[in-house]
Amino acid sequence: MKFKALKMSEIQRYRWMVLSRIVLAVVIGFAIASLSVAVIALIYPDRRAVATYTGMIASFVVWLIYIIYVFSVKSLTKAWISSGILLLLLSACVWGARQVGALWKRDFVNVW
Repeated sequence: MKFKALKMSEIQRYRWMVLSRIVLAVVIGFAIASLSVAVIALIYPDRRAVATYTGMIASFVVWLIYIIYVFSVKSLTKAWISSGILLLLLSACVWGARQVGALWKRDFVNVW
């Protein structure tokens, strides 16, 4: 018995690809923009107000560039893979910056 429901027409496949790009741009784009705020905020540990303001402004630019990238790349697989790599890199940067900041604060407190 053949399953006709599993066969998608070209239009249905195109619609699923567009929906996948929209989900990728909105959900993953928000995560990337949020992680970029955290990276920028951890770069300026002494100036919290400047770091927050700069990070929030930059996050809109990062999100916009990411949305343009997601809809301009030819392969949907390439978009998903590069998004995963970017999320991992930004997460590693946030984790590393927090670890270095924690070590720096601990050494700074022990000196004084």
